[in-house]
Amino acid sequence: MAAACIWVIQSAALGLFLSFLLWLLALIVALALSQHVVHPVAAVVLSDRKLDQGIDALASLARSAGDLAQGLGAPPWDQVRQTVSRFAAGFAHK
Repeated sequence: MAAACIWVIQSAALGLFLSFLLWLLALIVALALSQHVVHPVAAVVLSDRKLDQGIDALASLARSAGDLAQGLGAPPWDQVRQTVSRFAAGFAHK
């Protein structure tokens, strides 16, 4: 009877130890994969280039809208275009 109890306790301890080793191995693999998967994705998502491209597109749209309005005989949009360009340039330099 005592031998059976000792065997059960040792089996449980071995199972607990092996599950800890498996968890530790999974953690190390997850960290290694995150270096190759998560960090590049985060770098792309948080890139300043995307923000700069968006600001350039907004400034280009403002210039095009001003040119179109002047071509249609509307009053000059130079002040509006300059204001939007300055606003966009302020974000580009931050």
